[in-house]
Amino acid sequence: MAVRRKAAKGEGFPSFEEMVEKELEGYSGFRFLDRGIYAKQLEQWFRFFPKKQFLILKSENFFEDPAKEFRKVICFLNLPVWELPEYANVNWKVLARSKRVERYQKINKETRERLLYYFKPFNDQLYALINKNFGWK
Repeated sequence: MAVRRKAAKGEGFPSFEEMVEKELEGYSGFRFLDRGIYAKQLEQWFRFFPKKQFLILKSENFFEDPAKEFRKVICFLNLPVWELPEYANVNWKVLARSKRVERYQKINKETRERLLYYFKPFNDQLYALINKNFGWK
């Protein structure tokens, strides 16, 4: 992979914007954007397992109210009610402060708009597939 070769030579990685641009123009290497096409991934799972065996949750809700989302998981799995003593809020800001990860720059507005446009049909496909709209914009 060209990115790995560049990193091995000490040339560093392309910026997020550069990678997005390459992919949107048809880059054929590892496709980071494909990881965000959830319907495509779920369709593969649904070929082998019925949809009723899946609980699809919005990660933003987990960060907002982890106890509530945890209860949904417990209920879905038909487990006895059980509460964690604490729901640690481990997020990128916390990790960045601990210096375990690099801080990321804010996404460029133009890149964000292009990504919203790119993912819209895939998100609509996901909403239809799971009969749930996450309201991603």
